Amino acid sequence: MQSILNRIRLVIKQSGLSDSAFAKSLNVPQATFSNMFQRESEPKPSWLELIISKYKVNAHWLLTGEGNMFVDEPGTAVAESVAKIPLLRQSVSCGPGEEWQDADSVECYIEPMHLLPSLKDRAVYAFRARGTSMVGAGIDDGDIILFDGERGQIVTDDLYVFALNGSVFCKLVKFDEITGRIRIYSMHTENIKDAELLKELDPSNSADADTFRLFGRVLAWMHENRLMSRH
Repeated sequence: MQSILNRIRLVIKQSGLSDSAFAKSLNVPQATFSNMFQRESEPKPSWLELIISKYKVNAHWLLTGEGNMFVDEPGTAVAESVAKIPLLRQSVSCGPGEEWQDADSVECYIEPMHLLPSLKDRAVYAFRARGTSMVGAGIDDGDIILFDGERGQIVTDDLYVFALNGSVFCKLVKFDEITGRIRIYSMHTENIKDAELLKELDPSNSADADTFRLFGRVLAWMHENRLMSRH
């Protein structure tokens, strides 16, 4: 069962705020708030009361993990109003995880979740496609790419957002189960048959393993105010 700290972390993610901004909204010193997570200490009751009242969180869920996260049922205005996706800066180079919630990693927050109700309980992040490294497969320059940011996600041949030598890419990635090799393809059209092999990596090679970081599988992208869902 999730701990109360994990549930607070979920509320922070749903609020669309960085840790520091969330702490400020509760009038709690940022350092004190961060230490709570680092030391895995119990949150103060007064903090829980503020979270419950300010963010309309279901008290029973916050304390026990049972029931709905918010006072209203999922899909109501309260739940939808706090469902935001972090739009990450191009300079981000870490792998999937909570590091992306840091204010320095987030450019802004977007709210297309009402168009993706099936993704409301998942860790979804976004990048804005810039330049040839992230276009293709129907994605144009300037589109916002939504991807799965869950830790330990199962990988299969698909379109992924990843970092290679510190630069962010969006390409077709294929995984060879026998050799363990990773093949990166460029897709200039939506037809997978037109994919062009760009690079082959061997994760057993330390140099290749250090240069490649998988962020997550592409779920959808926003093109000219339309959501182009892939799954």
